[in-house]
Amino acid sequence: MKKLKEIKRKKAYYKYKFNKRFYREFGRKPFILLTKAKRKKHKSIRKKAKLKMKREPIVITLPSVLSLDNEYRKEFLEKMEEINKYLPSSKYKCSIDHSYIERIDPEALIVLAADIKRCVAKNKFLRFNHKYAPKNEQVMITLNSIGYWEHFNINKKELSTDKKRSYLKILHDTQADNMHVVDLREFFTKKLEFLNDVDAEEMFDDAISEAIANSVEHAYIKKQDRVIIDKAWWLSGSYDTDTNELFFICYDQGIGVKEALSHLDNRLVKKWVHDLQVLFKSDSDVIETLVTKDLPKYKNTDRGHGFKHFIKYIENYTHGSLNIYSKKGVCKFVKENDSIVTHKENYHKPLNGTLIVWKIKFDRSAAKC
Repeated sequence: MKKLKEIKRKKAYYKYKFNKRFYREFGRKPFILLTKAKRKKHKSIRKKAKLKMKREPIVITLPSVLSLDNEYRKEFLEKMEEINKYLPSSKYKCSIDHSYIERIDPEALIVLAADIKRCVAKNKFLRFNHKYAPKNEQVMITLNSIGYWEHFNINKKELSTDKKRSYLKILHDTQADNMHVVDLREFFTKKLEFLNDVDAEEMFDDAISEAIANSVEHAYIKKQDRVIIDKAWWLSGSYDTDTNELFFICYDQGIGVKEALSHLDNRLVKKWVHDLQVLFKSDSDVIETLVTKDLPKYKNTDRGHGFKHFIKYIENYTHGSLNIYSKKGVCKFVKENDSIVTHKENYHKPLNGTLIVWKIKFDRSAAKC
């Protein structure tokens, strides 16, 4: 019995020494040394502190129309700012209310998905709440068809998908992997016979490969204001059997086209930028310059013609459009019959990153490829 008591005493002593050393290291009064009355008071203080630390509930209600069109852009970007403010913070218990959405454009959808993905990238997960799910049936079908819920690891198999429009589910990566380009091409090849043409396939691959490579190589720098998924890009596409509209999109959350030019270390590109005074132009003018002018080649490859690859794709069809959004500017190239018309806009509120959208409307015999 004496030996047992001695062992217990030694254990208690070593525990006391350990706790004392530990609490001293972190500047706290050892709890083990407090009297019974002080322990009660100490527990009460800790309990109150925990209650104060309870996260404040925040509900971000998305508007009825999610779009980057002029009349909806400001409201949409304000909601993105709210998401970026509240969702990553440990102070708030954040919910995103989709229930009021009546219309959601593909461009806005991929921006929304990317912003949420970035905000929850660090040890956070999302749950599906029926209360905040879209009430509009078509919106719900669209989100499910494009893989919106799966993008956040939310499995909703019971939801129906769109039968009229075929979607390539959202792809997301941080590497310039050509396998994703293959996935997109194979997806459309099953729907459209024209991609079996060698020239059409090559132009399609060039456009998407260049967009992804630009995102990985130039869109991100080490010092950026916002917490990001480094070198991340998002890709998606769809085909509507009713309207014969082909659509695909690439998005990154980098520094934007104009600022990326100022960070390039290629001597010839720097001279080209200086001679054309590119950095003094608006964002939309910079986009137009990159699409319509020839850049010096990048690292002895054909990479210098990147933005020209984007417009080259729509030039081969009777009806098509190329829309490029970057920060405060947007430049739209619309192909009608044999001519391309350019529309430019500049805004006060910037979009985070660069968004490139291709749309082609045609009948199967209209392609020139």
